[in-house]
Amino acid sequence: MGIDAEDGGIGAHGPINIYQGVATNILNQVTKPGASGILVIGGGSFQIQPWWQALGAGIGQTVTFVSGAAIATHNFAPYKLIGIASDFLNTAGGMTNADNDLLTARAGDIAAHINSGGGLLGFSSCALTTPYGYLGGAVTCGVVGEDNITPTAAGLAVGITDALDVCCWHDNYVTFPSFLGVLATYPNVGGLVAALGGADVVVPGFVLTPPTATNLVGTPHTVTIGVSQTTGGVTSPVPGVQVNFVVTGVNVASGFCVTDPNGQCTFTYTGNTVGNDTITATATVAGQPQTATATKTWTTPPSITVPFDFHPTSCPNPLRTQEPGGSEKAVIPAAILGTATFDVTQVNLTTVRLEGVPAIRSSFEDVATPFVPFSGKTAATDCTTTGPDGFMDLTLKFNRQAVVNALGGLSALTDRQVLVLHLTGNLLDGTPIVGADVVVILKKP
Repeated sequence: MGIDAEDGGIGAHGPINIYQGVATNILNQVTKPGASGILVIGGGSFQIQPWWQALGAGIGQTVTFVSGAAIATHNFAPYKLIGIASDFLNTAGGMTNADNDLLTARAGDIAAHINSGGGLLGFSSCALTTPYGYLGGAVTCGVVGEDNITPTAAGLAVGITDALDVCCWHDNYVTFPSFLGVLATYPNVGGLVAALGGADVVVPGFVLTPPTATNLVGTPHTVTIGVSQTTGGVTSPVPGVQVNFVVTGVNVASGFCVTDPNGQCTFTYTGNTVGNDTITATATVAGQPQTATATKTWTTPPSITVPFDFHPTSCPNPLRTQEPGGSEKAVIPAAILGTATFDVTQVNLTTVRLEGVPAIRSSFEDVATPFVPFSGKTAATDCTTTGPDGFMDLTLKFNRQAVVNALGGLSALTDRQVLVLHLTGNLLDGTPIVGADVVVILKKP
């Protein structure tokens, strides 16, 4: 409807009971299984929310509001009716361009809501950058300032009456798809179209699934687009449609697919960076541009604890800050130990750090047997002197002074002090690894 119904508060742009009647007539046509209540998209608490709350209260419907970034991911499925707030230029606190862009990106989800039997009631949008973008770009419009409408028979059936002859209606609809009927016109300006819709409307379907998902980095993610259209009340898949995909966010990718006889095709990409992506699908269906989006979160896999041995075959494990005679010893030995279930050749050597210090040398040889358990070691005697066990180990050499500095330097350490040192790194597949061992500080040469 081309009026900013909420502007000025309840009743300022026509009796609230007329709008309640329109909403009731829409709800009477809703066949969406298990749905309830009204979801209002866009706008804030100043005029939008009180008006819609009054509408809902008068017809016994709970009203939920969503605005801002949440529009991109909010689930439309539970609701019988989706309401679209008037634009902010005509209604203070109304739908912003930013919110409208987020909603436009979900045109496919609006179509799915309607096609599944849900209702839709939207108000003035022509002043926005992408007017009525939630209809997939199917509507173009102009701006008027009228206080007189003439409802059509279809409009009267929906509940639009001359009681809404109030200032001001702002939108006139210039082009629109055939599945939308004319519900009211402006008699004083040549019969321009004032309201669109109908009791039984089906919008071309353009649905991207899954709408949200979480994957480990380095793994593939696939989305499926479903394309359909309705002719004569029958919804059918649309094959042969090229759908273009663009991924933005922490990962960047693009591609396309062509729908099969079931009206579906898929797009797959692999994310290598932790964070969030937006996947945008676009196509032209029956001459109408369509857009759908999905969000993707990439996470690191959980870390695994590996057997780490500082100064293999020593127990306790000495960390000498100096050699006898007072000179500093160049390197200190350590090892990541292999087991029947852990292959040390899968460690990414460039990522290994001991208290943040990288190894300066490494090699593969069987040097020691792990102390069990691998984690939770706190006592100086949580160690073993047992040598090779038949499993390959990754031996490491660290710069002694760098490790001492990482622990705060000589001044921060005391003789015979017991410390737990921590090792970190990644496997070749990106899986984080952690290890720890207990050392005894020996400051005297």
